[in-house]
Amino acid sequence: MKTLFLVVLLVSVLALPAFAELTVTNLTPIGGDGNAFLTGVSSGHQVGFTGIQHASLWSGTAASRVDLNPVGKSVSFAFGVSNSQQVGSTVVGADQHASLWSGTAASWIDLCPTGSGSSRACGVSNGQQVGDAYGHASLWYGSAGSRVDLNPAGAIGSSAVGVSNGWQVGHAIMVNGQAHASLWNNTAVSWIDLNPVRADWSAAQGTSDDQQVGYASISGILHASLWRGNATSWVDLNPVGANVSEATGVSNGWQVGTANIGGRNHASLWSGTAASWIDLESVLPIGAYLWSTASAVDVSGRDVWIAGYAIDSITTKTTALLWHYTAPVPEPSSLVVLGSLLVPLLFRRRR
Repeated sequence: MKTLFLVVLLVSVLALPAFAELTVTNLTPIGGDGNAFLTGVSSGHQVGFTGIQHASLWSGTAASRVDLNPVGKSVSFAFGVSNSQQVGSTVVGADQHASLWSGTAASWIDLCPTGSGSSRACGVSNGQQVGDAYGHASLWYGSAGSRVDLNPAGAIGSSAVGVSNGWQVGHAIMVNGQAHASLWNNTAVSWIDLNPVRADWSAAQGTSDDQQVGYASISGILHASLWRGNATSWVDLNPVGANVSEATGVSNGWQVGTANIGGRNHASLWSGTAASWIDLESVLPIGAYLWSTASAVDVSGRDVWIAGYAIDSITTKTTALLWHYTAPVPEPSSLVVLGSLLVPLLFRRRR
């Protein structure tokens, strides 16, 4: 009887479903022209811009929006956020200038180095900002004068898009005109070529811990891609049935982006493999949006926060969306469960 009870209990425990939940919040502010885009998320804050093209900062609700547009400027965009800093670009005269904020419009810092023309900042982490200036991938430490040129030897141009813990990602344009996904560690000479052997060309768009994400062109088709520090580590994230896909952000083992299914872009979430793909549109009302995309992800424990946007099927306005995914509790292996059940029984039998 004890043996039968143990088997039944073991099967019952293993059959328990792992809890997971997906919700979404509309952060589009009331008023304006009804358009808003979310491009970054970190530690309870989100960044992007509104239809009137003002860089904006949110903290989880539409009403929380802070207008970051610098006084006297008409156009600005925010692309990345980390802790108390936000980055993007501001139109100054005829050019875009890489920009840094710390929560208010008045905190704006112009990162554009003298003479570079247009520049932009796309990512920020731990006091580092990345983007491009003079057509070269660039790294800043809070001021225009701190800029580090990341353009690798042999490249005719480059751009940095993401940064995390002293590592930067983006792409470099090689002499044959093809883009190669790229990884740097604070200097141009540290450049690592991530372009997979199978790829025509590629680009990286985000990094976190030991992972990098982006896309690679395989026989002319873009595939969402994941790397772990070198070209040979490349993982194809393109889900079954997708025409094209790309990954835009990564955090703590989770990746986001978009996958084109049946001719429509679907905001997407992965956890390291193509088979792990989750359609973030599954939580949106059927037919409510023409397409959607996920821009960035921030993970803390089981909480997965995803920033993105979608096109309303009726108004054709761009809607800023913040998804929250509660990751499932890892199911215990049968060996672990069996051991936890057997030990007390064996102990009692010895007594």
